[in-house]
Amino acid sequence: MRRSPGLFPVFAFAVAVLCGCDSGENRAREGVGAKPVEQVFRVNISEPKTLDPNLAWDIAEFKVLNHLFEPLVRLDANMQPLPGAAESWEHNDDYTVWTFHLREGLTWSNGDPVVAEDFVYSLRRILTPETKAQYAMMVYNFLRGGREFFDSDGADDANFGASAPDDRTLEIRLVSPAPFFPSLANHPSWHPLHRGAVESAGEDWWVEPGTFVGNGPFVLAENRPKERIVLARRPSYWDAANVKLERIVFTEIEDDASEIAAFEAGDIDMVISIPNREAEYWTKRPEFRRLPCLATTYLIFNTRVPPFDDVRARRAFSLAANRTLLCERVTRRGETPALGMVPPGMTLPGGEDYRDVAPRLIDSSDHKAAVAGAKRELAASKYPVPPRVGFMYSTEGINRDICEMLQTNWKADLGVEVDLDNQEWGQVVNRMRAGEFALTRLSWYGDYLDPMTFLENFESDTLQNYGGWRSDRYDELLAAARSESDPARRLEHYIAAERLLVAEEAAVAPLFHHVFATVVRPGFENIWLTPSGNMDASRGWRE
Repeated sequence: MRRSPGLFPVFAFAVAVLCGCDSGENRAREGVGAKPVEQVFRVNISEPKTLDPNLAWDIAEFKVLNHLFEPLVRLDANMQPLPGAAESWEHNDDYTVWTFHLREGLTWSNGDPVVAEDFVYSLRRILTPETKAQYAMMVYNFLRGGREFFDSDGADDANFGASAPDDRTLEIRLVSPAPFFPSLANHPSWHPLHRGAVESAGEDWWVEPGTFVGNGPFVLAENRPKERIVLARRPSYWDAANVKLERIVFTEIEDDASEIAAFEAGDIDMVISIPNREAEYWTKRPEFRRLPCLATTYLIFNTRVPPFDDVRARRAFSLAANRTLLCERVTRRGETPALGMVPPGMTLPGGEDYRDVAPRLIDSSDHKAAVAGAKRELAASKYPVPPRVGFMYSTEGINRDICEMLQTNWKADLGVEVDLDNQEWGQVVNRMRAGEFALTRLSWYGDYLDPMTFLENFESDTLQNYGGWRSDRYDELLAAARSESDPARRLEHYIAAERLLVAEEAAVAPLFHHVFATVVRPGFENIWLTPSGNMDASRGWRE
């Protein structure tokens, strides 16, 4: 077995990417020469639909869960693994067996001990079809015996790949080599659960502070839907001495103008994504930070309905999308036209960036040429004069601006009529899952450091494949990539799969790659966003 090199105190190498520390840090923290300040951090997010790690799906939910739960591994600002609930871990030679050693004395917020079996229970629950977990594939695509367990509704568990030899040892056996597994183990789908809390309070165990049980640095103190979620510091947390914030307040302001007004009024301390219409002003402010982001915004075509049941119509819509104009005139915060589904910043085992070695699948340099190609594709399709298309989008942020520009774009260049369909985010999710749309847009943040995190959503039978596209060849390429221990061969499979998805079949149309354009109130230290979009304020403080 190979031991992890990261056997150091948690956050020993963490970098405060939002605020830099100065020479007054120690004085302020010790209360010397500084007035006492309220140790509260307030940040706005979209409304979480759940705080059950097995059911979590949205990045807003992850931000809250990252403070309520302690996963096996925490991530620093660069998504590098740091000890969490596990103080150390090791793997076999081909990265298919991982053994995690839990810290001594870990407790749940109700005082019960955290044991390795709590992780096993959670993995079994997320793989029970009755749970209806959107992220079940995040487990069964990796855990040995996970798919068999899922398909048999728990009947076939003879080879289930998670076990607890003792209270402080968790053994994970994987389907195929995964050198990146520690970054995956940070994901909420791999969080532990307190079995007694879940089973005694039922499916809404997470709603009320009185029934919520977590193992993280904070506990649920208040939950007011569509208003705010308040977390309180947990004194019994194993590293409570290094948790300085007394409270974290997640507000739920939907309108971006109201959010930025709340920041200016001092009611919130951070705006994760500044409004695009005010980008020119805010990027010049000292509170502004532009940070790396591992995310892509893309169009989803419902391949089960006209005109998108024809690949040529899908290619036409993708080709005619003016990505350069979208970034220059609409997003305006440093985003770049998409090159493929996988964004820049995806580091491969050899240290290369995936986008530097994978081909450019989308060329945004000559929009006139792209439109000419789009017209040829549409003319050759079953729908040379396409029916009116409904374009569903959610209310939050810049979505309307993006969709209006594309609507104008397709009308001017292709003569296609597109009707905008504005819905609350929760309704958008429901309709995507039900397949009740023709065209919509989504942003995807990488969950771990491997291109698979962007490609696996479009396998034929995954719950995330909202457009209903099915390709045996695509499924075979990803299956081959999972089983491949040679990084070069694995890369070949990824490149072929991405080309099939984006260029040949146009099942989705990547639009742009993200950056984080954020503002944070001066005085906050050691709080960061990871490139995956998660936030960690657990060891932050206010000077």
